[in-house]
Amino acid sequence: MTVAAGRGSLRRRLTVMVVLATGTALSLACLAFVAHDVATLRSAMARDASTLAAVVGFNSSAALAFDDRQTAAEMLAGLEAARPVLAAVVFDRSGREFARWRAPGSEEAALGIRPARPGHRFREGHLEVVHPVVFEGEPVGSLVLFWDTAELASRIERTVAIVLLLFAVAAAVLAGVVS
Repeated sequence: MTVAAGRGSLRRRLTVMVVLATGTALSLACLAFVAHDVATLRSAMARDASTLAAVVGFNSSAALAFDDRQTAAEMLAGLEAARPVLAAVVFDRSGREFARWRAPGSEEAALGIRPARPGHRFREGHLEVVHPVVFEGEPVGSLVLFWDTAELASRIERTVAIVLLLFAVAAAVLAGVVS
């Protein structure tokens, strides 16, 4: 009887070790999956916003060069068709605001930011893209574009839900193996 009890105990310990190893591997794989998904989406979001900023900056260059605020404002108003864009501001060469546009319902607070170095930065609730505006090879100003990151948060929530569902299924399967 003692030998049989010892075997059962060994079998139980081996099963627990396999379950722990499997759980650890699954956890690491899911963590890598979530991290890759977030990094990929952030990269795509930054690329899309930067591309749009380059197009709008190019289209606004003549308006800046010829001090035509109305045309610059009209160029920015076309951003209403780009759903994730919250706001955009064109600054002249000396950093003074030249034209602005804000999506209906978006907050005014984000527009208080002055132009920084060109590039993109993820901030709370939005992606900020700063793009130089050049006319005939000469810098004439910059464009700051504010891109909504709600899609990123929604995607993270969906991915975490999938991972939790995967864990629930794995737990159910492993519970059947252990018992």
